[in-house]
Amino acid sequence: MLRKNNRPHARGFTLPELLVGTLIFGMVAAAAVTTYVMLNRMWKEDLVLNELSRDASIAIEKMIRGRPVNTGLIGARSVESPLSGASGDSIDYTDMNGVSRRFYYSGSSIYSESGSSIAADVDSVIFYNINHAVRIDLIVHRYVVSKEIRFSMQTQVTLRN
Repeated sequence: MLRKNNRPHARGFTLPELLVGTLIFGMVAAAAVTTYVMLNRMWKEDLVLNELSRDASIAIEKMIRGRPVNTGLIGARSVESPLSGASGDSIDYTDMNGVSRRFYYSGSSIYSESGSSIAADVDSVIFYNINHAVRIDLIVHRYVVSKEIRFSMQTQVTLRN
């Protein structure tokens, strides 16, 4: 005996099929949003780290070369403080023209003797006076989305005399 189907051309999805499809779509969407947020945070952190690296390099270069040029530590005749074998957060030196100059750390910036800022977002700077050389340890930092990003740089400059 032939049965007649009440819905000869039934189309569409059943309720369980819709629920499973919605669940799968929701999981894929949640994974995509989570991945986007994670990659965006990583991108911002990497961008800030690159900026800190650049700022630290520029600050070190300004202290070594000086502004105007040839007034920095590379052309220093002598270092008055810190004393030989000591360290400190400021350095007083005499440049190749006999002019006394100074770099010092105050607040979160490094300044020159004229009071102009050389670097901001500085966590610490330490000048070491080592027999005819000066070592500079610089740490800069910045916060990104409640996470602290730090970058440190060290260099050593040999005095001319």
